Amino acid sequence: MMMKIAVLACLGILLAVSVQGGLVAHYDFGDGVPLDNRVPGGKALAKKGPVRLGDGTAVFTAASKPAGANYLVADSADLKTFTVSFWMKTAEVSQSGSYQGLFSSHTTGTETSWQFQSDATKGGRLAIRSGKGAGQVSTYVEGAHQADTWYNVVLSSADGSALTLTVSAEGGSVGDFATLSHRKAVELAEVVLGANRAKNQTYGMQLANVQVYDSVVATARLFAAGRAGAPVESAVPAVPLKPAKKMVRWSAPAGAGKGLPNIVVFLVDDMGLMDTSVPFVAGDDGEPVRHPLNDWYRTPSMERLAAQGIRFSSFYSHTVCSPSRVSIMTGQNSARHHTTNWIAPTKNNGGPNGPPKWGWTGLVNGQLTLPAMLKQSGYTTIHIGKAHFGPVGSEGAEPRNLGFDVNVGGTAAGQPGSYYGKKNYARGSFHDVPHLEKYHGSDTFLSEALTIEAKAEIDQVLATDQPFFLHMSHYAVHAPFHSDPRFAANYTAGKKKHAQAFATLIEGMDKSLGDLLDHLQAKGVAENTLIFFLGDNGSDAPLGSYHTIGSSAPLRGKKGSKWEGGIRVPFIAAWAKPNPANTWQQKMPIAAGRFRTDAVGACFDLFPTIAALVNAKVPADYPVDGQNLAKLLSGAEDPAHRNEFLSHFPHPRGGKNSYFSSYLKDGWKVRYEYFEDEARYALFNLDADLTESNDLAAEHPEKLQTMVAALVRELDAKGALYPVKAGEETKPRVP
Repeated sequence: MMMKIAVLACLGILLAVSVQGGLVAHYDFGDGVPLDNRVPGGKALAKKGPVRLGDGTAVFTAASKPAGANYLVADSADLKTFTVSFWMKTAEVSQSGSYQGLFSSHTTGTETSWQFQSDATKGGRLAIRSGKGAGQVSTYVEGAHQADTWYNVVLSSADGSALTLTVSAEGGSVGDFATLSHRKAVELAEVVLGANRAKNQTYGMQLANVQVYDSVVATARLFAAGRAGAPVESAVPAVPLKPAKKMVRWSAPAGAGKGLPNIVVFLVDDMGLMDTSVPFVAGDDGEPVRHPLNDWYRTPSMERLAAQGIRFSSFYSHTVCSPSRVSIMTGQNSARHHTTNWIAPTKNNGGPNGPPKWGWTGLVNGQLTLPAMLKQSGYTTIHIGKAHFGPVGSEGAEPRNLGFDVNVGGTAAGQPGSYYGKKNYARGSFHDVPHLEKYHGSDTFLSEALTIEAKAEIDQVLATDQPFFLHMSHYAVHAPFHSDPRFAANYTAGKKKHAQAFATLIEGMDKSLGDLLDHLQAKGVAENTLIFFLGDNGSDAPLGSYHTIGSSAPLRGKKGSKWEGGIRVPFIAAWAKPNPANTWQQKMPIAAGRFRTDAVGACFDLFPTIAALVNAKVPADYPVDGQNLAKLLSGAEDPAHRNEFLSHFPHPRGGKNSYFSSYLKDGWKVRYEYFEDEARYALFNLDADLTESNDLAAEHPEKLQTMVAALVRELDAKGALYPVKAGEETKPRVP
C-alpha cells in the first residue's frame, strides 16, 4: 500500500563535553560551514540563544574549527559528561513502507545507536529507538509529530553511567511520548552505558554522508587516540557504500495474493546433515541408516516434519553462510552472484588472493529477491532472525531494503552476541540482536524469543486477506555455543561441554519448528502452509577438525571445508498439515515420508520452485541457476532435472580449505585447488565412497578430464570470478 511517510534529514551534530575551565567543542562537516548556519532557521535560530538541557548545559554554542581538523574533536581529561545533539526535519515524500535513518557513535568497548522511523506525516508518529551496547538497557518510544517541522534530538550523560534522550520541536515540544505498545517497552528514562570512557584520550567524531532511501543522513563514528598523533578508530572502519540511485519499492496490484498458500523457509545456521535425530544418509539398499550422531541429537519436530513430507539425502548449500543466503534470495549459484565468502561486518575479507571484485557488499536494493518477487505477488514478507545479506551500512544489512515488509533481528551480523535474554542478546558492537528489547533481562532464550515474534507476525498477517512468506532464519546453531537451559539436562555426558551446548541449540531450534507447526495448526492455516527446512552450510559442531570424520560423521569435514561435510545439509519439504484434498496440495503434492537418494537439490532451487507454485513473475532475462523441484517433491521422476552442484570458494580458509572449486554430477565429484603444487585435482565416486577417502584422479584420467572440463564450463557460464596471483586471474586448467 502506498502511503506518505516522513523522511528525516539529520543536518547537524555536536559533541560537547565538560572539561576543566568550561565547555570545549569543535566541529566540521568537511566544508567548514559553522554549525549555527546548519541548524533550522540558520543564524536566526542561533540568535535565540543556545538550546539548553534541563540542567542548563548548552547544546549548541559558537565554536571554531581546529586548524586542519576534519572531524569533531573534544579534548578532555575525563569524558564522562557529554552531550550529543542533532536536528532532523520531517518532509512529505510519497513513498510506501517506512524510512529508517541511522546515527551511531562508537566508543571503546561500547556502541550506542539511535534509529528514527516515521510511518506517516501530519498527525503521525515519530518513533525513536535507542539501541544498546554492552550492558545497556534499550528502550523504544514514539510520539506525535508534524510534517515539515524541525526536531532537536539530544542525548546527554551527566556522569558516564546513564544516557538520557530528549526530543523537542523548534518553538515547542514534540508532543506526548508514549511507549510503543506492541513492543511492550518501558517508558523512556535512561539507557545504562556498558563501559566508562577512557581518560586522557582525545575523541573525535568523523562524519560521512550516506544515501538512505531518498534522503541523506549523517552517520558518525567516534574515534579515540592519544593526545599526540592522528586519531584512530576505536571500533571499526567505515564501510564504503554504493548508494542506491533510486530506491525500488516492491509492490503488488490491489487484491493480489488472495488465496495463495503461505510459505515458510525455515533456515538453520551452521546445521549440517548429521546434526539431527533424522537420518539423512542412505545404506546400500537406499534406505536411511542411523549413525551415532543421529542418536546423540534430539529433534522430534524434524522427525514429525519428515514424516509429513520428503527429505533429500543429497542436498547442498555453499560452504559458508552468506553465499547460501544470497543464493536462497536470488535463485543463483554463488559463482554467478559473486558473494562467494561470508560477509564480514565492516571490511572486505576476500583474502590476499581473492577476487578483487567479489560481492563482499552482498545484496542491494532493486535486486530481484525471493521476498521482493513474493511481495509483487501479494505476499506480506517477514524476516525473523539472522540476515547477514550485507555489511554494516550497506543496503543489504537491512532486510526491508530487499523486499521484506518486516524485519525482526536481522542485521549485518553473522552471529548473536549472546543467546541469553539476561545478557540482552548482546556482546560488543556488531553482534547485538535488535528488536527484542522487551525480552532484555529475562530468561527467554534467543531461539524462543524469535519464535514468539514469528508467531506474533503471522497473527498480524492472518488478520488480513494476504498470504505470508516467513523467512524463519535462526541464529542457532551458530557459535557462541551457549547452552540452552531448557534442554541442558538432556546432554550431560558423553561429549565435551561445547558439544553438549551445541546439542541444546539444536534441540531449541527444533522446538521452534514444532511451536510454529502447532501455531499454524491452531490458527487453521496449516493445510495452506508450505514449509522448506534446510541448513545454510555444513555442520560447525565442535566435534572435529576441517578434515576429520567427526563433526559430520560419516561425512568428512565441516563448515568451511572442501569436503562433503562442508556443503551437504538437511532438507525437508512438507505441507504443515498434509491433506490430499487441499487445492494447493494437489497443485504441489509432496510424497509424505519419502526419502529421496536419487536426486540432487540445492539451496537456490527454492527460488524457482516457489515462483512456479505461485505463478510469480520472473523476468525472462533474469538468470536462475536453481531448478523447479516440484516433480521430485511429489516422488515422481523428472528426466529434465540435472543432478549437479557447483561449489566455488576463491578465498582463503583454515588449513587446506582455501581457493578451490568443486563440481558434482551424477555421483562423481571433482575438486580443483588453485594454489596447490601437488594434488591439484581430486576425483571421488560419492556413490561408493561417501567419506571421500579414495581419490580416483590417477586411476580414471579420462573421467577426471571430463569432469574438470565440465567444471570449467560451469564456472565460465556463470561468469565466475577467480583467485588472483601476481595480478592475474588463476583459472582451472583441464589436465
